[in-house]
Amino acid sequence: MNLLKFWPKEADCLECIKPEAENPSDAVFLAVHQEMRLVRKSFQTDQAEQKTQKQILNEFLRDEPSGRVILPILGESGIGKSHLVRWLDVQLRQRDDRDSRHVIRIPKSSSLKSVLGRILDGLEGPRYEEIRSQLKAAREQMDEIGAKQRIRAELLAAIERRHATAAEHKATSKIEGSKLSHEDKMWDAYGCPNELPALLTDPSTQTMFMAGTSSRPGIISELAKHVTRDKESPRLQFAKEDFIPGELCRNSNWEPGPKAKRVLEKLSRETSSKYVDDAVVLLNQIVDDAIAPLATPPDTSLAELFYEVRRQLLAEGRELVLLVEDFAVLAGVQRALLDAIIREGEVGGKKEACTIRTALAVTDGYFGNLETVKTRAVHGWWIVSGEDEAEEDVTNQIGNFVAAYVNAARIGAKRL
Repeated sequence: MNLLKFWPKEADCLECIKPEAENPSDAVFLAVHQEMRLVRKSFQTDQAEQKTQKQILNEFLRDEPSGRVILPILGESGIGKSHLVRWLDVQLRQRDDRDSRHVIRIPKSSSLKSVLGRILDGLEGPRYEEIRSQLKAAREQMDEIGAKQRIRAELLAAIERRHATAAEHKATSKIEGSKLSHEDKMWDAYGCPNELPALLTDPSTQTMFMAGTSSRPGIISELAKHVTRDKESPRLQFAKEDFIPGELCRNSNWEPGPKAKRVLEKLSRETSSKYVDDAVVLLNQIVDDAIAPLATPPDTSLAELFYEVRRQLLAEGRELVLLVEDFAVLAGVQRALLDAIIREGEVGGKKEACTIRTALAVTDGYFGNLETVKTRAVHGWWIVSGEDEAEEDVTNQIGNFVAAYVNAARIGAKRL
């Protein structure tokens, strides 16, 4: 028997074996999918339990009197969180009761403009058209140049607000003899005009964050693309590398002022210094604050518009399902969406909005500050990496993985 007789044709290989794991059709996706091992852990007690994919689906579809189900999916980068989110999407769309839900999947490659557009995909009616018009107005109110300047201004305003709040808390703690929180200490130290604001206002050092360099566009420029373009932006958070002048230093016109120069001297002592680490943490806390005003319709709040969608779906007897492959892509609407997600659909015994089920894929570190989600979700679902497994087990998993793709290509996408 010749094995070549069973080997897939080139056309079927190209159709079934894609460079990106999330690109295949639903049929191919299910054919090559490998069961994932999950651990459900309590945010309050850290008690952990081994779970299956069937159990995570059952948990997601449970009856919930509050009218909201939040399912955080956590794990390190590249472990398969977005893959699991798509698996949930495919499962929901194949159920007999699929028409009872409006399912929105937000891929990890989404821009802010596309996120706002997806919220209303497939919804028809006068009220939806009104909401769609309001969201469109928010999407189109700023060009990229204006967005860059506005984001920088909003970052500076957010820093000033956080610094002022920290100063108030500091004064109160002295009077009451109480301890100042770690976050307030950080904003009190780094938010004053001679620190982070100096970097963002100095004509030379602000270039690091605005235009950036030929090898690394500025983070503010990347955030502006996220707001104004339909394509994704590769970076939505500050990183240590954003504080390194690089080739800008070789420009004869690049001369930081005294305040910015002192901050740069702190940074240059060691790129992994505490200053850089703290600056990255603090600035990433306010990225959503800086982008949100650019995405907000002039007449109402985004949170209220999202909740209005839930009201309309309730009138139609449907649920809302939000599947987010990467929570970071929601930068600019994170807070508004979270407000709509955690808001109960029943008030005073009266149902006011449809049930909303939300699955959020989030990297472990990024999830640290989402206390409101932790409180409402109760549990987090971690994907097990398998790095401690025996070599034989890993080899078998690799073999099964490869075999699934070859078999899918052997059968072909159309037959699948």
